[in-house]
Amino acid sequence: MTASAGLFAWQCTPQIGRTLTDFLETVTYRQGRFYRQGRVITGPPGPEMLLNTAAMQSLLAELNDQREQAPAGVDERALQGFIDLLSDALS
Repeated sequence: MTASAGLFAWQCTPQIGRTLTDFLETVTYRQGRFYRQGRVITGPPGPEMLLNTAAMQSLLAELNDQREQAPAGVDERALQGFIDLLSDALS
């Protein structure tokens, strides 16, 4: 029996995240759009917000700054991939 390609197809949802003092923030790319969600470390996830153009531009500037001075442990290739997705969405 052969499975349909769509039925068992791998899905990819790029996501970045950062931990502030007691707050987790994530940005997810899904179906051509970017969503931001935050939560207190011990709490439930907050509402997911669709990023508008201004928020996407601000995020892109932050990520480009980080890329230039990436802290130890940051996967620079993955970070660049997310930057590329964001840049493409803004062009």
